[in-house]
Amino acid sequence: MPDSSDRGVGALSKKDVVTLALHEMGGEVGIVDTEDVAIAAHRRAPIAFGWRKHTEHIDLEAARTSLRHEAEAMAARIAGSIRTGWHLTPAGVAWVEAHAAGSDRAEHPGAASPKVAARRSETRHTGAETDRLGSSAAFRDWTLGREVSARDAAAVFRIDHYTSERDRHLKTRRIRLLVDGDDELAAFIDAMSPLAISLEPPTSRPAAVGESMPSGHDENGRPAK
Repeated sequence: MPDSSDRGVGALSKKDVVTLALHEMGGEVGIVDTEDVAIAAHRRAPIAFGWRKHTEHIDLEAARTSLRHEAEAMAARIAGSIRTGWHLTPAGVAWVEAHAAGSDRAEHPGAASPKVAARRSETRHTGAETDRLGSSAAFRDWTLGREVSARDAAAVFRIDHYTSERDRHLKTRRIRLLVDGDDELAAFIDAMSPLAISLEPPTSRPAAVGESMPSGHDENGRPAK
């Protein structure tokens, strides 16, 4: 008997969709973050993986539940956890190879009607995240042909000096998926991603001649012994 995450969703179950979404995001060869799977699953099935009244918004919990249930199955196609990320098992790779070719022609759970698809597109271009990108300092400078600093580029993706390299790539890829379909924002994100990923921590400078050091520090700025 299918579990609650699979009921009433058509030819493909929710667990089928997240398996295909994980494949789409490279789950055969690497670990994929839950949010990236959720974005890809929502693209395939916006009603099943969207909010009940506002299907243009991604229901992250629906993706989490489907991933977790599939990972707990007897012949699981997915392995991993919400904390560490997800990847396809050998059984999952074999299943995808057998089903991926026809998946685009199959009835996806909650397949969007033309009206819903149009609303999704309109909302994405006027939503809060798109507004944030368009009002950023980096976007302003980029559209004016000015040089954008790595710091301003990193702010676009909410990256700071402490963000790991893995998370930097995940954040830039996630935003790129969100703006897919908007040529201008997509070009902007493509230009900002390398800058953001390369953000380096600020370097301390030696004190200038005559500049006082904080109490307890020597002339080179090191703590006094």
